[in-house]
Amino acid sequence: MNEVFNITVDMKVAEGYVEYCRFFINTNLKAAQDTFDQLSGLPYTNNNLLLRLSFVRSGSLPDEVLATKYCTLDELGRNCRLITLELFKYYNLDQYIPGDAL
Repeated sequence: MNEVFNITVDMKVAEGYVEYCRFFINTNLKAAQDTFDQLSGLPYTNNNLLLRLSFVRSGSLPDEVLATKYCTLDELGRNCRLITLELFKYYNLDQYIPGDAL
C-alpha cells in the first residue's frame, strides 16, 4: 500500500483521546508536512487544550504519528478552514491526477 498522510482530530475524554475526524492531506511527505506546519496550536498540552491534531503516516500498520499539536476550539476552526483551502488548491489548482490521491 502507498503511504498517505492524514491529520486526525481528537478530543480529550475521561479515558484519554478519541479520534472524531480524519483529513486526507497528501501522498507527498513534504507537501503534507507544509500543511501541518501552517496549523495553529502548541506541541504540548495543558488542562485548557482539549483538542489534538496529529500528523499521521498511514499505509502500513500501525499508523505512525509524526507530529502533534494541541489547540483551542477557535484555533481548530481556523485549522479546518486552512486544511480545506489547502485541499481545494491541491485538487483544483496543483498537479492533481484523478485516482492519484489514494
